[in-house]
Amino acid sequence: MRRDMDFVRHILQVCEESDNPVNASVFVDNEHPLKLVLHHYRIMAQADLVDAAFNGTWNGGTMRATINELTWQGHEFLDATRSDTLWTKTKQKVGATLGTVSFATLSHLAETLADKALGI
Repeated sequence: MRRDMDFVRHILQVCEESDNPVNASVFVDNEHPLKLVLHHYRIMAQADLVDAAFNGTWNGGTMRATINELTWQGHEFLDATRSDTLWTKTKQKVGATLGTVSFATLSHLAETLADKALGI
């Protein structure tokens, strides 16, 4: 299953705006089946972007997942990619050169572009 950084960013944005934990079912639609949403919840927790809870199993799969809050790292990534313009530039730069990069490289590139926009 592929990691979708646009989807990760969207999940972080929704969770940041919420005053309550966000259940994975909020993101389920025709483009994002539950299995894909749960995968992103898991890898976001592994990357320390979110504090998430996973409850129950059925045939070896998670039945419920909730993001309780963003971590410091989650807020940092979201701050670095908050601007749609900078996020688009970041993705274009990656796509034009390598196609895909690590999370650390993506975050660093977004921060570098933000610094340039600020004249730093």
